[in-house]
Amino acid sequence: MCLERPQQSGLCERLIGTLKNLINKVASDNPKYWHKHLGFVLWAIRETPNATTGAPPALLAWGRVPRGPLAILKDTMTGKVELLLNLGKTASEYLEELRRNFEKAQYFATAHKEKA
Repeated sequence: MCLERPQQSGLCERLIGTLKNLINKVASDNPKYWHKHLGFVLWAIRETPNATTGAPPALLAWGRVPRGPLAILKDTMTGKVELLLNLGKTASEYLEELRRNFEKAQYFATAHKEKA
Protein backbone atom coordinates (compact mmCIF):
# COMPACT_ATOMS: atom_id res chain seq x y z
CA MET A 1 0.00 0.00 0.00
CA CYS A 2 1.37 3.38 -0.99
CA LEU A 3 0.03 6.54 0.65
CA GLU A 4 1.07 8.85 -2.18
CA ARG A 5 -0.53 6.63 -4.84
CA PRO A 6 -3.96 5.45 -3.71
CA GLN A 7 -4.58 3.79 -7.08
CA GLN A 8 -1.97 1.19 -6.10
CA SER A 9 -4.04 0.07 -3.14
CA GLY A 10 -7.04 -0.98 -5.22
CA LEU A 11 -7.25 -4.47 -3.73
CA CYS A 12 -7.31 -3.05 -0.20
CA GLU A 13 -9.97 -0.55 -1.18
CA ARG A 14 -12.00 -3.34 -2.77
CA LEU A 15 -11.83 -5.41 0.42
CA ILE A 16 -12.84 -2.42 2.54
CA GLY A 17 -15.79 -1.81 0.21
CA THR A 18 -16.79 -5.46 0.43
CA LEU A 19 -16.66 -5.40 4.23
CA LYS A 20 -18.68 -2.19 4.35
CA ASN A 21 -21.36 -3.68 2.11
CA LEU A 22 -21.56 -6.89 4.14
CA ILE A 23 -21.67 -5.06 7.48
CA ASN A 24 -24.33 -2.71 6.10
CA LYS A 25 -26.45 -5.68 5.01
CA VAL A 26 -26.06 -7.45 8.36
CA ALA A 27 -26.81 -4.23 10.27
CA SER A 28 -29.94 -3.54 8.23
CA ASP A 29 -31.23 -7.10 8.80
CA ASN A 30 -30.24 -7.17 12.50
CA PRO A 31 -30.17 -3.56 13.75
CA LYS A 32 -29.83 -4.42 17.45
CA TYR A 33 -27.50 -7.41 17.20
CA TRP A 34 -25.45 -6.81 14.04
CA HIS A 35 -22.21 -6.84 16.04
CA LYS A 36 -22.84 -10.46 17.05
CA HIS A 37 -22.69 -11.51 13.38
CA LEU A 38 -19.35 -9.85 12.54
CA GLY A 39 -17.34 -12.97 13.32
CA PHE A 40 -19.37 -14.96 10.80
CA VAL A 41 -18.99 -12.25 8.16
CA LEU A 42 -15.23 -12.20 8.66
CA TRP A 43 -15.09 -16.00 8.62
CA ALA A 44 -16.96 -16.03 5.30
CA ILE A 45 -14.50 -13.48 3.84
CA ARG A 46 -11.47 -15.45 5.07
CA GLU A 47 -12.72 -18.82 3.83
CA THR A 48 -14.18 -17.81 0.45
CA PRO A 49 -11.74 -18.40 -2.41
CA ASN A 50 -10.67 -15.22 -4.19
CA ALA A 51 -11.65 -15.00 -7.86
CA THR A 52 -8.17 -13.80 -8.86
CA THR A 53 -6.00 -16.18 -6.84
CA GLY A 54 -8.44 -19.09 -6.53
CA ALA A 55 -7.42 -19.46 -2.88
CA PRO A 56 -9.04 -18.22 0.33
CA PRO A 57 -7.27 -15.26 1.99
CA ALA A 58 -6.64 -17.29 5.17
CA LEU A 59 -4.68 -19.85 3.16
CA LEU A 60 -2.53 -17.14 1.58
CA ALA A 61 -1.92 -15.35 4.89
CA TRP A 62 -1.25 -18.34 7.16
CA GLY A 63 -0.51 -21.20 4.78
CA ARG A 64 -3.58 -23.11 5.95
CA VAL A 65 -7.29 -22.61 6.40
CA PRO A 66 -8.01 -22.19 10.13
CA ARG A 67 -10.17 -24.73 11.93
CA GLY A 68 -13.71 -23.50 12.24
CA PRO A 69 -16.25 -23.84 15.03
CA LEU A 70 -17.60 -27.14 13.71
CA ALA A 71 -14.16 -28.80 13.69
CA ILE A 72 -13.53 -27.62 17.24
CA LEU A 73 -16.97 -28.82 18.35
CA LYS A 74 -16.39 -32.21 16.71
CA ASP A 75 -13.07 -32.64 18.50
CA THR A 76 -14.77 -31.71 21.76
CA MET A 77 -17.67 -34.11 21.27
CA THR A 78 -15.40 -37.01 20.28
CA GLY A 79 -13.17 -36.41 23.29
CA LYS A 80 -10.02 -35.36 21.40
CA VAL A 81 -9.91 -32.07 23.33
CA GLU A 82 -11.71 -30.68 26.34
CA LEU A 83 -13.73 -27.51 25.88
CA LEU A 84 -12.51 -25.12 28.55
CA LEU A 85 -15.22 -22.51 28.25
CA ASN A 86 -18.88 -22.64 29.09
CA LEU A 87 -21.11 -21.93 26.09
CA GLY A 88 -24.04 -21.05 28.34
CA LYS A 89 -26.29 -23.53 26.50
CA THR A 90 -26.48 -27.18 25.60
CA ALA A 91 -24.51 -28.54 22.65
CA SER A 92 -27.70 -29.00 20.62
CA GLU A 93 -28.81 -25.40 21.30
CA TYR A 94 -25.36 -24.16 20.34
CA LEU A 95 -25.37 -26.22 17.13
CA GLU A 96 -28.82 -24.92 16.15
CA GLU A 97 -27.75 -21.32 16.70
CA LEU A 98 -24.50 -21.97 14.83
CA ARG A 99 -26.43 -23.48 11.91
CA ARG A 100 -28.68 -20.40 11.68
CA ASN A 101 -25.67 -18.07 11.81
CA PHE A 102 -23.84 -20.04 9.11
CA GLU A 103 -26.92 -19.90 6.90
CA LYS A 104 -27.01 -16.12 7.32
CA ALA A 105 -23.29 -15.84 6.56
CA GLN A 106 -23.71 -18.00 3.47
CA TYR A 107 -26.65 -15.88 2.31
CA PHE A 108 -24.65 -12.64 2.72
CA ALA A 109 -21.56 -14.08 1.01
CA THR A 110 -23.62 -15.42 -1.91
CA ALA A 111 -25.54 -12.16 -2.28
CA HIS A 112 -22.33 -10.17 -2.35
CA LYS A 113 -20.59 -12.58 -4.72
CA GLU A 114 -23.36 -12.09 -7.26
CA LYS A 115 -23.00 -8.29 -7.01
CA ALA A 116 -19.21 -8.38 -7.44
